[in-house]
Amino acid sequence: MRRFWALLILLFVAGGIVWSFLRTEKKNPDSPWNLAGKPPHLVAHYMPWFQVQKSATNSELTWFHWKWESAGPIRDPTRILNNGLRNISSVIYPLIGPYNSWSERVVRYHLQTAKAAGIQAFLVDWYGPDSYENQQIPLLLKEARKLGMKIAICYEEKINYEKFRELKDPQDVEQHIIADLTYILKEYGHHPAYLKRNGIPFVFQFNRWDVGAPLKNTSPAKWEKIFQKLPGPIVYGRQNFDGAFHPPMQAAYLWWTPEAHVIDSFQTTAEEARKKGKLLFYMSMVSPGFDDTGVWGWGQGVRKTERFGLSVLRDTFDRAWAQHPELIQVVTWNDFEEGTAVEPSYENGFWYLDALETWWGKKTGRPVDLDDNREPFVDYLHHASRLEISMLPILGMIKRPLMVERTNVLESLHQDAPSP
Repeated sequence: MRRFWALLILLFVAGGIVWSFLRTEKKNPDSPWNLAGKPPHLVAHYMPWFQVQKSATNSELTWFHWKWESAGPIRDPTRILNNGLRNISSVIYPLIGPYNSWSERVVRYHLQTAKAAGIQAFLVDWYGPDSYENQQIPLLLKEARKLGMKIAICYEEKINYEKFRELKDPQDVEQHIIADLTYILKEYGHHPAYLKRNGIPFVFQFNRWDVGAPLKNTSPAKWEKIFQKLPGPIVYGRQNFDGAFHPPMQAAYLWWTPEAHVIDSFQTTAEEARKKGKLLFYMSMVSPGFDDTGVWGWGQGVRKTERFGLSVLRDTFDRAWAQHPELIQVVTWNDFEEGTAVEPSYENGFWYLDALETWWGKKTGRPVDLDDNREPFVDYLHHASRLEISMLPILGMIKRPLMVERTNVLESLHQDAPSP
């Protein structure tokens, strides 16, 4: 009987070891990240907040982040323009039309298209456990896991906005940061599709520009205490480079800027800090340009950077490689309101993605296949709901049949994208 129980226990333990081994991700000897290939890895910033769906109380549609009714010209997506497109709060129109971030079909289309172009992870805007954006994370993780993609969270600098949480005491900031990061680690940090460096979840923050920015103004000493109070280790990144924060923060990254000297200075400074052991790594950026006319600069007046065809995208791409970043972030996949989206669009088709994949292939040796960038779009058309089909820019697609065909990126490098 003793031998029986001993054998049973042995089998149980052995089975647990095997199960644990099967669940453990295979380590990549060429990279500290749970991503294939060698650094740098191409990732993209992702907005999970779009909504176009029927209201629970009536048949009217809600248009969250596709509509603008504040200062500046009103953008009303219920109004159809002469070109057949809806009057959305953007200067760029999605190839699939205004969409709902809750849709599995939309999320799958985004992830499949990004993967085909060489992007390995989405870095998702996140406003806290009770936010609308948090509710999209499980869906993104589920679909990313199916495709071998990864998801990480970008911690938005709005924890004391009344819209999200009103903090009565400055001390509450520290407690909210601890609570938020604890939530991320417990809820998502162990998910196999979460982006990790050496097995540790990666989270990074935005630095809000104004004086009351809580994340930006929390001192390095307080950050050190915050990290000590978390339930597990975290790889944490901060926007821009401020030597006082490194350490305790292990990473820094650069957001969109049109200023070449700012890009170069960040890269040089971050690389020097990495060599001195003050940074584990840093993340550079590539972007096609910026234009928030659709939301009138969030009511503050338009900010616009001319794109000059692919020139801005190419310049930021080349500068992103200047030193030794481990991640290069596309700014952005789908921020249509600020006009930084590389997601396929009515105006540009697959132009930006074709360019990125072609240039990335030349740099890394990754095989270039521009045809498979279009396959997820065709698949989306076959499986879209009636509402999603009704959002497609049908008139525009009839006028622009070539926008889903391959574009000769090398020849069009300094040309403007074809206009409707």
